[in-house]
Amino acid sequence: MGRQAKSMRNWDGSITSRPAARVSPANVSEIIAVITNIKKYPSPVRAVGAFSSSTRCAAADGGTVVDMGKMNRILEYGEGYIRVQAGARLYEVARELQKRGLEFAASPGPSVMSMGSAACGATLAPAMPGQSGQLSSYAVAMKLVTPAGELLEVDNSKPELLRLLRCSYGLLGLVYEITLLVRPQRALKLRFDQLPLNTVLQLLTALDYNAVSLGLQVFPFRKRVAVEHRGEHTAGRGSRRLVWRLQRWVLQQLQPHLGELLARIPVNAVRYRLIDGLNQALNTGFGKALSGAGVTTGDRIVRWPGNKRVRQTVWVFPAVSFAGVLNEYVDFCRTHFESCGYRCNLPTACELIAADNESLLSVSSDGPVFTLEPRSTADEGWNDFLVDFNDFCSRLGGRPLFNQTRGLSRDQARRAYAGRLANFSNLRKKVDPHDRLLNAFFDQILA
Repeated sequence: MGRQAKSMRNWDGSITSRPAARVSPANVSEIIAVITNIKKYPSPVRAVGAFSSSTRCAAADGGTVVDMGKMNRILEYGEGYIRVQAGARLYEVARELQKRGLEFAASPGPSVMSMGSAACGATLAPAMPGQSGQLSSYAVAMKLVTPAGELLEVDNSKPELLRLLRCSYGLLGLVYEITLLVRPQRALKLRFDQLPLNTVLQLLTALDYNAVSLGLQVFPFRKRVAVEHRGEHTAGRGSRRLVWRLQRWVLQQLQPHLGELLARIPVNAVRYRLIDGLNQALNTGFGKALSGAGVTTGDRIVRWPGNKRVRQTVWVFPAVSFAGVLNEYVDFCRTHFESCGYRCNLPTACELIAADNESLLSVSSDGPVFTLEPRSTADEGWNDFLVDFNDFCSRLGGRPLFNQTRGLSRDQARRAYAGRLANFSNLRKKVDPHDRLLNAFFDQILA
């Protein structure tokens, strides 16, 4: 199993964890040995897969990191389900499902996350009408080691406990095996439009959010929005898998690199005219190439390699009021730039996420939500922008994600989750009275 004390960074290099010990168990007995030996493996004990979080939710400074990478096998393909170990990577399991004509019931898109993270954290899966907004909602069974070192298996016969484990962020036990529902593979038909902001605001106001699936790319300084409409693919153009993967690579790797280079241009007017033109041209070009084509859920789950150039953060807002939020966000971006001289050099992404009440800390428990996801290269001014952005989102009634919202304060978390966060905190204390799994990040959030 091994024992070492090395610092480790998350997928984009923005978070450094400095544990006293790091272990890689190959079986559940070795996990139990870690949990029960406090002297050799100090607290906090935090399980990691790909360390894909954008916050310190998985950090274990002075404690023990349990790297689940060796427990990465697919254990069973059942009738309508798959049973996997927690260390398996989401995109690798998606590829194996595709070979059998199957797919996950929800798609969180490009990701390197592990199956354990998908089952116990927020994933924000864009969904077709009638589907859940969280991949974890399709986790129908989990096996874990409790903070006391005991084995526990939870399934649909214990619905309230299962609901508690989803989005529990590893605070109730170390999950080592998950059973998730899967379905026959089907294709989505995509359509892209480039529209003025005011037109999109009118569109959002009139939508039935339970009957559509769409995503947005927002260009605040041009007051333009690229809209991605999704529907069932029944006829028309065939699969454009290669074009889709090329688009993912360009938007996640090449676009940030070019944005970083253009950000060095000293003249603001020239710099941002080129940045905005490039971003809009790339989105328009790929939109035309993909419109009418069929893309499967498996196609959308591609490996998202770490990119130290890119920073992003996420809040969500009720879909019914998002038109107003989006309009205020555009004004916020322009005002912040005028007063502070900083603006993001990548488009802001927004995704419609379906209502989901299958976990206590679900971000869409009250109805459909839209994400608001500023993205930028790691240039000077981003951290100050985050402070103001978090205040803006909290003031407008937004809800953060504990694994994806950077710079979150305790007051902002409490304001967003209110009694649910207090309930979770009380339940966590009963399960883990000695704080074996509680790290500094969650100690501050839950205090």
